[in-house]
Amino acid sequence: MTAPAGITAIFFREGMFYPVKFMGSKSPADEAADHAALNPGTMRIEDTSGNVLWKKALDS
Repeated sequence: MTAPAGITAIFFREGMFYPVKFMGSKSPADEAADHAALNPGTMRIEDTSGNVLWKKALDS
């Protein structure tokens, strides 16, 4: 079994955070947006260097 080739991203939610290993089949920003759409409540997704890959839009 081969390990995923993508990066590890950190998902930030209210009062918590957790790592997720991306598959690497898309750019990290595109993969982050896909994961965020499937995980309501995600506020921000960063790579392990602190670069923001996705951030929730401000409510109007």
